[in-house]
Amino acid sequence: MRRVELLEKAFSGGRDEWVEIILWDGSKGGVFGHCHLRLSKGSGKSEWSACTEEEELALMRESYEREGRRLFGRGKPVVFSRYLEAFSYLGSAELEDRRKAIIERVRSEEQRLMS
Repeated sequence: MRRVELLEKAFSGGRDEWVEIILWDGSKGGVFGHCHLRLSKGSGKSEWSACTEEEELALMRESYEREGRRLFGRGKPVVFSRYLEAFSYLGSAELEDRRKAIIERVRSEEQRLMS
């Protein structure tokens, strides 16, 4: 009940404060589908914006670490670039080339570090 009360308090009306949520939404997100949703407590307005490439990579790395560096949390550990390749991205085709370029850059960095 305490958690529900805290959430109700955070989202309750009053002065015009903004609550920011980061979520995955392939159609509104960046190269890996993550975006910011800002909600106004007072007016109920909302704003969507795609995460930057740096934010996206940080979010993906957090997910990678949380899953034990394994694909879908199963099997043997894989390198981060392989994890990114296996990610099911359902966003726009326009970002696909940029996503592939980022994965290739990560792969190059991994190979450089292994040499």
